Order: sequence, then C-alpha cells, then structure tokens
Amino acid sequence: MRLIATQSIILILLGFTFSIVQAQDVLEIKLNPEKTYLIKKQGQQFVNCDFHITNKMEDTLMLDFIEIKAYNNEANLIMQKSLSSSGLSPAILTVPNRLLIPNRALTIFNPFHTFDASLNIKTIQFEFSFYPPRGNKNITKSIMVVPSTQLQKVKLKLPILGGPFLVQDGNDYNAHHRRVKLNSPVVKMFNITHHGNRYAYDFCPVNAKNELYKNEGKNLEDWIGFGTPIYATAGGTVVEIYNEAIDSNIGSIDFDYGEAANNHTLIYGNYIIIDHHNGEYSGFMHLKQGSVKPKVGDKVKQGDLIAEIGNSGDSFEPHLHYQLNDATTLLNSNGIPVYFADYKQVLGNKSISISKGYLDTGEFYEAEN
Repeated sequence: MRLIATQSIILILLGFTFSIVQAQDVLEIKLNPEKTYLIKKQGQQFVNCDFHITNKMEDTLMLDFIEIKAYNNEANLIMQKSLSSSGLSPAILTVPNRLLIPNRALTIFNPFHTFDASLNIKTIQFEFSFYPPRGNKNITKSIMVVPSTQLQKVKLKLPILGGPFLVQDGNDYNAHHRRVKLNSPVVKMFNITHHGNRYAYDFCPVNAKNELYKNEGKNLEDWIGFGTPIYATAGGTVVEIYNEAIDSNIGSIDFDYGEAANNHTLIYGNYIIIDHHNGEYSGFMHLKQGSVKPKVGDKVKQGDLIAEIGNSGDSFEPHLHYQLNDATTLLNSNGIPVYFADYKQVLGNKSISISKGYLDTGEFYEAEN
C-alpha cells in the first residue's frame, strides 16, 4: 500500500486532481556546469552537477517530484529513479531547499549523482515537478544532460610523496568544494560566476597511524602535514605565485573576507599556478609562508619540489588545496575533474595499486615509489 504525504492528502480532500502541464515559459532551468562530466572510480560513476531553476510566475512553488531517466548509446532507457513527496520522510525531504520563490532561482544539487559502472550512460533526463499554492495542476519541466567521459589532457601525479595522506575533503555530494550556490548573496558579493573549485581536493598528510596531528593539534607544528614538501603534479610554466601570507593559527584566518571579494588571491594565501600549456592550469593553495620555490616564468618538471604545506589564506588547519582549471582565475573558471596516475589506496596494513584513478573524500592514499 502506498502512503500519501500530508500535502497530497489535503489537496485530495479539497477535491483537486493533479495533472501535469509543461512549463516552457514559467520555469527556466540552467545546468551548472554547462559541461558536465561522468567521473569513474572503482565500480562506480558519478555526475557532479547542479540545477538553477528560476520561477517566472507570481506564485511561490514547492518542489514535489524529481525523476531521472538514463539512456544508453542506442537511446534505450536503462535506469529510472525518482524522489517525491509521497510516503514518509525522508523522500523529497532529502532536498533541503524546495521553495521556488517568484523571480528567484533555486539551486538543487543533483541528488542522483552515483551510478553503477556497468551502466553505459549516454544521456540523463532530469524532470522537476512543482505544485502551486492554488490551482489543480503540477508544473513540470525537464532538462537533458549529456555528460562527458573525457579525461584531463595532462598526466598528473600526486603532489605529496613519501607518506600517506587523507583526502579530508574532495568533491563528492557532501563536500564543501561542490556545494557552491552561484546565486547566493555571498557568492555574488565575490563576483563569482563559475564554480572554479568544483573538483578541488584538500590533502592532509598523516602519520603511520593515520593521525592528522600529535598532542591536541592546537599548534601548527602539531600537525603532521605542516611543512610537508609539495611537488609539481605535472610539468609546465609557473604563471603566478605568492609567498608572503602568514600562516594562521589553528582555527582562525588572517585576512578580511570583504577585501577578498575584490581580491580572490587572499583566499588562496600563498599559492602557485602552473600552466601546463594545453588549456589546463594547476593551482596549489594555502602554502607555508616563504616556502614557495619557483619564480614566475620558471619551467618546472613533474616531481619538482615547489613548496611546503602551510595554513595561509582561507585555511583553518594545515592542508594542501589542489585543483585543475581551464584558466588562472581559479575560483572563477571551469574546474576540471582530476585523475591521478601511479598511486596506492591505503587500507590499513594493505594497499591497492592504481595506475590511473579518481580520489574520494575520507580515503587514504600514497604515491607509488
């Protein structure tokens, strides 16, 4: 027996019946990013994208239903899933923001982000259905997503050598790197129009017990990663650096967010940007003060020592923030998914060697010797 959500019961009691109307003119859906990737990792594949839906009606709408249909190369339907307000929680409640206010955009982070690797996905249709406060018709609109499986052009190796590290935060569904609302007042204050750190990573070196720090971790020097050498992930030309930002104390930052709205590099702290000469740029952020080795214009090779891990810029504890982008404006350009080569996933006393793969939040890795 199918349970019916409270709002549906109320509408039935009022004598309404729901029919679906197409919303070509009253709803606008924009995909972010415009180029979406199908990222593959050890038996799974992921679609990392958001939807910005604008309500052109005078009424506030409530999200009622999301459905996806995945198709293969032959346009055959191979999977169909949905979230709705029918049934008990959580269902549609897994999408926390569901009110679509007139002339405002609602950001929905794709709740259908993970698929089995065996599925040969070519296109995915996303359908969003809203119910109005009055009337008897749901309003629905669809968007077709064609994810790319293209890898980055440059071959990248890990920037940390000689010991294991934790991916403290990557770019999975729950990661803070992913959850940037381009239409939020704070993001608009920073004049950011592209989600540049969508595929970024935060790397934290650990000791043999996979601990991040000794003692209570209250001091910079307590952290295993503070001062850890960083190496170039690939060859190229150094196009930007900064080396003078101080390393903040644990749990604090040493810059003003108001100033950073007009100068994004304050968020980077000490940083290096390497041009790989193929439209791709590596960014290394939150480096230790005075540790940056190369100068602007220097050529570096893969594996060259370039800096040390610090706690500068928008960093509350020592780590390396790394990302790959299509421009030097790292926070305001298109991020590119990062596949690394020749590393191991560390699983306690065991490890798995990986020739090329994608890293994930919460996992431990180590470069191959």
